[in-house]
Amino acid sequence: MLLAAALGTLALGLAPKAPPGPGEDLGPIVERLAGPDPVARRLAQRDLSRALTGVGEAAVLDAALEGAPTEAQRRVARVLGREPRLLGLAADLAASGQGPAARVGREAIEAHLARWSSSAFDEPEVAVLDPTRQEVPLPDAWIDGSSLQLALDPVAGGGVAVFDRLDRWGGGPAPIVLDPRVVTRVVRRPVPVLDSARLQGSWAEVLESLCRLHGVAYQVQGYRYPGEKRPGDGPAIGAEDDEGAVARPFVHVVPAGTTELAPVGVDLRARASDEIVRWCRDLVRDGDAVRQRAAAMALASLDWPAAIQWLELRWLERGDVPSLEGLLAAAARDRVAPCLQRPDVLSRILGIVDEEAAEVVRLRAARETALGEAAVAEAEEALQEASRALDERAQRFAVGLARIAPVAVTADAGGRSLIDVFLDGFESAPPAGRWIRLAALEGLGLESERAARAARQALTGEVDARSRRQALRTLLVTAEPGAEVILDDVASLFQEAIGGAFGIGLELGLAGARPRDAAFVGALSSNDQHLAELLIWASLVEGEDASSVPWALAAAKATAGRAGRRASRSRVDPLRRAAWEARGDVPRALGELCMRLGPALAPRERRTFEAAVLAAGLADPGARARALEGAKAALQDGREEPDPIAVEEAWLALASLVGDPRHGREALSTLESALVEALMDGRTRRALGSSTALARAAELAAEGLRRARRDVAAEDFADELRGAAGRGRHPLRDRFYGVDWPPPAPLPPRDLERLEPVLPPR
Repeated sequence: MLLAAALGTLALGLAPKAPPGPGEDLGPIVERLAGPDPVARRLAQRDLSRALTGVGEAAVLDAALEGAPTEAQRRVARVLGREPRLLGLAADLAASGQGPAARVGREAIEAHLARWSSSAFDEPEVAVLDPTRQEVPLPDAWIDGSSLQLALDPVAGGGVAVFDRLDRWGGGPAPIVLDPRVVTRVVRRPVPVLDSARLQGSWAEVLESLCRLHGVAYQVQGYRYPGEKRPGDGPAIGAEDDEGAVARPFVHVVPAGTTELAPVGVDLRARASDEIVRWCRDLVRDGDAVRQRAAAMALASLDWPAAIQWLELRWLERGDVPSLEGLLAAAARDRVAPCLQRPDVLSRILGIVDEEAAEVVRLRAARETALGEAAVAEAEEALQEASRALDERAQRFAVGLARIAPVAVTADAGGRSLIDVFLDGFESAPPAGRWIRLAALEGLGLESERAARAARQALTGEVDARSRRQALRTLLVTAEPGAEVILDDVASLFQEAIGGAFGIGLELGLAGARPRDAAFVGALSSNDQHLAELLIWASLVEGEDASSVPWALAAAKATAGRAGRRASRSRVDPLRRAAWEARGDVPRALGELCMRLGPALAPRERRTFEAAVLAAGLADPGARARALEGAKAALQDGREEPDPIAVEEAWLALASLVGDPRHGREALSTLESALVEALMDGRTRRALGSSTALARAAELAAEGLRRARRDVAAEDFADELRGAAGRGRHPLRDRFYGVDWPPPAPLPPRDLERLEPVLPPR
């Protein structure tokens, strides 16, 4: 009894008073952290944790740390580094200067990182792409695991957006993180003018091409080979030993000349933790909104849970918009913070876009009323900057909202569903506000008559081009199957399509849209891309009587006319463009359309469409025989300057015939001879086709032989082309000479722009 009483008295003597409230002096608690009694130190740590709210405490804690013993500073770092809610306070301290508070803040952030990643403190050692230095390739496992073919517009939406799009949709082996220094340079630099260029290749190939195009470099941070351990491995100050931590590498996109191999630069050989600590400091330092937003998005790209929680607290408690952009960037990567599932928060996000759009309207009105050359120029500059910022922010918000919607499908306490939230104020919202609501509804992916009605209203009403295209995509997922949409102004929909008309035919066909009349074809007939998309659209929506449908017939006749007036080998006629861009079952549907249209076309026009019918495998025996003879004649043309396009068409026609029971052997022999001659860099008429057509014809032929079960012929064909490539000097030499040619049955590339809301203007 005496011992228990003594222990109780001791405990009462050690028990502290109630911890100080927010903003009160923390000095006494910090002093107790360095005391001799271990029980008192543990109690002091508990009291400090309770006293720190994480908001507005940096100045108070900074004062308490000034002159505190080293042991006390280490224990403060332990407290800050243990609880995710205090990561923001640690960042505030780290950004405070060079004193003990900054050191404590940095150590606390490192403690968080040690529990998250076993490689956060590694220096970059592999995979560097920097124009100023020798390149070090990505790890073989990364290259082998990222063979999916991607297609990407390298400038659509701006230099920052394209890297972000590749990270989110490219299926790469590690996150791509843009350093804030890169973002601040890229956003102030004009976007390269590449009207028709598209990148296609694997994730690694597209990443390298983007870096070279935009003048940046990358290095891999935190990479370790599977199972690798290093002598210095261990938790940072204040971190518990967590066996669950794994290596978390990321591709760090940096300014050219600042990789760890560069002779001069900034932060050379900086560890991953050094970079992440810097991003934390950038976020809390006011004065540069672009850099703050870039830091928030960099943190959100890492898959670091503590950072997501911190961004959420900053948004909820301070209304910090850069933190919100980081939250939406994380949501776009399927890491959705709890607050983004609340309808009231989603309404606030939509309100931000509406307010900024209203400001653009006011600036436009101010420009119209400005007097004097200087005032007009100033008003125009302000308007352009505000419009650009609105487009970029609306795009980032839309991408995030489109990915969080499937997570938050329940109604709030007032009974409002997310459909209600996204449609509230739709009619009165400015153009950007309507567009972002339509994008969110597309991401929601639920059938809804109200949502479909709003999409039809936008599609047929007086709205901006981006909203009209987005309305079409939204209608695909919200309308009931079989619903039909009648369009009055098809020409404007095509001509004003943001980023070009690529893909619009597929969207129109899948949405069941029909034009009211055929008059619009004349306005679109001078553009090959427009005609190609019209053919894809017609192949998806018209029935057996397609030849009697005026708009489909008009598009076919315009296509035949364009194909007959090819001015140069650089132009791809609309029909071939449609066949190359079509995906899935669309090529066969296109061939069926061409067959149905045939009786209503003149003989010369009908010949234009025979190639599509042949490629779809629908040509009759007579048409196949004519195609074979026509291809042989084109390759044996005795003219002094044969038509290169005719040579390419001959290659493709022969590739379509190699599996034919009657004509396949002759078609294969003729094609093989022509392609071998081309790969040997011959200068005869049979070697005049482009590399693109050569590769396509060879791969189509290899696939046709596999489908026809002519395996021996397929192997012999591959060996012949491989040997010719090895002996020749053709630009495709390495492609054909590799042991992995021919590739397996080709899958269509993943078009990254099609996977997210419609892009803003370039």
